[in-house]
Amino acid sequence: MDEQSFLDRLRECGDDIVLLREYAAWLTARKDDRGNHLAAELDVYDAEIRLANAAGELADFRKRRPQDFEWLNTVLPMITKVPLDGIFYSSREPDSPPYVRPGMFCSRDTVVGIIEAQKVFHHVAAGHNGVVSDIFVENGASVSAGDLLVKIIRPQNPHDTGFGS
Repeated sequence: MDEQSFLDRLRECGDDIVLLREYAAWLTARKDDRGNHLAAELDVYDAEIRLANAAGELADFRKRRPQDFEWLNTVLPMITKVPLDGIFYSSREPDSPPYVRPGMFCSRDTVVGIIEAQKVFHHVAAGHNGVVSDIFVENGASVSAGDLLVKIIRPQNPHDTGFGS
């Protein structure tokens, strides 16, 4: 099959994922970077669908079963890790309060600290919704990618914190 045949079939079939994957493989076999690009786009599309399905299943499960947050926090802890090597700062400025402290509620986009790497400052987001239980790094400490930074636990009553259900 040639490229025009693929394009003609795609116009006829619309969003035929199997055909799109065939086309991506065909392009990749011909060392055309568009194949890798298309495959990556399709992988993201598939992941978004799986994520939406998993979120729906989780919501249904939470409605049917009482939450055992202590158990869940033990077997599936929510840990924010250091994304890159550098120096960790817990606040914007030396005299400012820290971004987060144990006991504070945070959302997945709450800044928990800053990593300075090669004179560039990178904000680190919590990545999870919950209550900060532990901060593993001291202000001004040297850190490496993958180090534990913050542990976040699921609150015992998610409705009190504005998320859950």
